[in-house]
Amino acid sequence: HGYLGAARNRCVEAATQDTDFIFFTDDDDFVSIDALQSLVDVAQHAQADIVTAFFHQFRAPTLEEAIAKKKESIWMFSGGSLAMGSISNPFGGALMLVSVKGLS
Repeated sequence: HGYLGAARNRCVEAATQDTDFIFFTDDDDFVSIDALQSLVDVAQHAQADIVTAFFHQFRAPTLEEAIAKKKESIWMFSGGSLAMGSISNPFGGALMLVSVKGLS
């Protein structure tokens, strides 16, 4: 078990010459139907190598209950100092779209 790094490295190794992007997410993330296309559109428009997004944190036993009771927070991580990373996560979640060209 190598946590995120090993899984991401395996995805990069599996990419072929026809691969434009690699999409990373955590196993407990819920991704909306149009999220991936939106990230690709943004990456292509901005010519960005890495694209991430706001995320919703649901605070209820089920997604349906969180939506019905509006028990959620919207977070945007815009970076932070490494020192701050020792007490909280100022860098965001694992959800990101990465250009394969940007990895080389």
